[in-house]
Amino acid sequence: MKISIIMPVYNAECFLERSIQSVIKQSFRDWELLLIDDGSKDKSATICKGYAEKDKRIFFFQQKHKGQAAARNLGLKKAGGEYIAFLDADDYMHASMLDVLYNNIILAEADLAVADYATKEAELFSSENAKTNAYREICSLSGESHTIKDIQQKANVYLWNKLYKKELFEQISFPEKRFYEDTAIMHLLFEQANRIVWDSRKLYFYYQNPKGTVNTLSKKKIKDCLWAYSQRIDFYYKKGYVNDLEHAMHVYLYKAYKLYGQVTGLHGKNEGIKIYIRKMVKHTFEKYKLEEKLPFHGKIRYKAFIFYPPLFELYTKLKKFFVNAI
Repeated sequence: MKISIIMPVYNAECFLERSIQSVIKQSFRDWELLLIDDGSKDKSATICKGYAEKDKRIFFFQQKHKGQAAARNLGLKKAGGEYIAFLDADDYMHASMLDVLYNNIILAEADLAVADYATKEAELFSSENAKTNAYREICSLSGESHTIKDIQQKANVYLWNKLYKKELFEQISFPEKRFYEDTAIMHLLFEQANRIVWDSRKLYFYYQNPKGTVNTLSKKKIKDCLWAYSQRIDFYYKKGYVNDLEHAMHVYLYKAYKLYGQVTGLHGKNEGIKIYIRKMVKHTFEKYKLEEKLPFHGKIRYKAFIFYPPLFELYTKLKKFFVNAI
């Protein structure tokens, strides 16, 4: 068995068949699909069972509702393939995705292969062009990054647009009972991989589900988001990776500002959550002495965010106004 595809499933009956069909239609045939139902309350389990009964390459597992991380960890335990791919139940793969990634990983003698992804169906490569117009880049992202391009590539936190050697997960698992569990480990996988091959073709369709983790806010999700991005900061700080640490700091701050803005735009009393976000950012910056890495205007914005939010909110509104006006 060459490739094991792990798909966590939770109340996904509206999209599930499209996702499973995208695996069945792959031009690469040597795969197994592990459907992990995470205690769905809709017809997802019935759909999964039906496909498992019809196709011997599809396997169905059930667990009590423990979350996506636990489902993925179960999939890793059950996987029999040399390589691992992940697919979310509301997304789908281009018919050539596994073929392209597998060939890239073999030709480059890489540990990890990456493709670009689309958020609009029209952005996906057509079947006619899937095996042409390739742009491959072979690189190593272990250790400190030295160029902006290295840093940008290393900052990729998505789990599902990649093919991994199974060995990369021998010492790495998904942190359970948390959201953003892929963000929390992607830097570890990059560190483990000696060679990575990148492909510019958009071969994975990411459906931006309005009811998904990213688009629904709660204090738990906010807490886990900040925690996940702080894991990258902690890792690069302890490794002494100066460039990566600085970039991880800016991404962390961007996420915090964005979350703060989303909370500000919600109805109801959310002052406690806003205070929590500021408190966590202040704690992280002080723990790793990050403020000194900010440019002057960044320091001003950070100080306003921590100590005088009305000024920060005014600055954010003015910035958004001028950006939209251009």
